[in-house]
Amino acid sequence: MKSKYLLLFLLFVACNLFAQQSNHQKQFDAIHRVIEGYNRQDFSMMQEPWFGLGKLIVTNKQLEKEFKPFYQSYGSAIIDTISFSNRYDFTAQLRMLKSPSARVFMHFLFNDNGKIEGMGWAYPPLIYRKHQKKIVPNLFLATNLDSLIQIKHIRNKELPFNGGVLVLHKNKAVYRKSFGYANYDTKEVLNDSSLFELASCSKQFTAAAIVLLQRKAMLKEEDLIQKFIPDFPYANIQLKHLLTHTSGLPDYEMMLEKNWDKTRFATNEDVLNMLKDKHPKILFEPGQRFEYSNTGYMVLSSIIEKVSGQTYAKFLDSAIFKPLGMTSTRVYHTRRWKKELLPNYAYGFEYSNKKNSYVLADSLKEFDEVIYQDAITGDGTVNSNLLDLQKWDESLSKNILFSKEELDGIYSKQTLKDGTAIEYGKGVFIQQGGGVEKLVYHTGSWPGYLCIMMRFVDQDVSIYILSNNAYSRFSEMADQIAAEILEGF
Repeated sequence: MKSKYLLLFLLFVACNLFAQQSNHQKQFDAIHRVIEGYNRQDFSMMQEPWFGLGKLIVTNKQLEKEFKPFYQSYGSAIIDTISFSNRYDFTAQLRMLKSPSARVFMHFLFNDNGKIEGMGWAYPPLIYRKHQKKIVPNLFLATNLDSLIQIKHIRNKELPFNGGVLVLHKNKAVYRKSFGYANYDTKEVLNDSSLFELASCSKQFTAAAIVLLQRKAMLKEEDLIQKFIPDFPYANIQLKHLLTHTSGLPDYEMMLEKNWDKTRFATNEDVLNMLKDKHPKILFEPGQRFEYSNTGYMVLSSIIEKVSGQTYAKFLDSAIFKPLGMTSTRVYHTRRWKKELLPNYAYGFEYSNKKNSYVLADSLKEFDEVIYQDAITGDGTVNSNLLDLQKWDESLSKNILFSKEELDGIYSKQTLKDGTAIEYGKGVFIQQGGGVEKLVYHTGSWPGYLCIMMRFVDQDVSIYILSNNAYSRFSEMADQIAAEILEGF
């Protein structure tokens, strides 16, 4: 549904405190009023909680045009839960009379006075009701998951999912399957051992390396960057700011896009030198706010090398991958840079409308960053497969690599200077609140690749999905798989 005046959110994951509190009563009352108006098809009632000017802009006729067709298809709505990330952003999960199993969400944007400034249908995955009892996957779950994936994401009318799916319960594989090609050109098929680029899901391994080095007293999260890089041009930034995306460092990818010779491969050292030479303005004071930063994790990679005396790749291999038996996992940033090819590799493909086929992302000019950024590490470049990711998951669920205290620190929401909690730990996002299952997760995106890792900590359920064709309905697929497991109980 498209509308010029309604705020439509395709992905809204940072909403995790459920409506069991009373300090946002105005917002809760407004949401209930809107849903009551929707159920009555009384569009004046739906309009009541809007701010003054909004009532003039969003007319009854516009509301009717937007919500009447939906009512005819789905019927009345019951508010299941209301979640919010702050006093401005709220999402209501609805149960629909004509389609009780549908996952339907409406997003609301409020002003300082608790009046609505925008609302619309949303599709926010990664929000799941808290279960009081432990989930025990039934005998039919694997069949149900396979049916879901086959019908909705393989045999659908759109371009199908290509990649691998792994679902674990207490570290045992409930479902593990690969679909499609490792290489569209050669028609080599994917299998459980095929290596995928994890993109930003790599950040959990960079964070893990920092935790392990701190255990050896080789660094502290409170250390300033200048302790390791004396001429670093930004002051008062600690390692913990890099870990939690609260450093305020400018975006290195944008800096390279504007200033770098695209015929050359950029390294971490090149980026650090450019930060020193160009010295773009810091975005905010360290610890002031959360803003996702690939630059921070690139800097962490360089610090890991300086402290350990090894390359980033060798340290991760010796400290994490080999001890856990992840024999295929590696930092792979040499395919284009050094022409190093790996067997059973899942090459990243993008669909070309011009050629009406999938083509290697490297061949498309709009994705030239896969070429000149190939040598940069820390924010991406870890490559793994379904079998090794199961070993990684086991190390987390059984405290093999980290002590319980260390893992609790990784999986705890960090705070800003003013004490505000953020939805991030160390290398992972955290979804947690009164009525929601605790979810530790990360997503990854790179031309040709999409990745998500989801761990429902209290239920000991994990979901890993890897795509090497940048599947367009990837987020929806991840949500549907999780909902099949969690919401079905």
